Amino acid sequence: HCWYYEVALPWGILAPLDPEHLPSCGFNVIVNDNDGQGRKGWIQWTPGLGESKDASWYGDLIFEE
Repeated sequence: HCWYYEVALPWGILAPLDPEHLPSCGFNVIVNDNDGQGRKGWIQWTPGLGESKDASWYGDLIFEE
């Protein structure tokens, strides 16, 4: 199964990124479970952020007009 999310942002807030010269970049999202006593767990879009800090595992954020 596969799904897609679409987010609309004004190009200006991406500066200094230039989508014309950088059509995509690595991207990830994480939500931590921490009630003030330390992190108990997390949920993430792709691996590479919660258990390590390895951007090679991130998904692709693709810029389109």
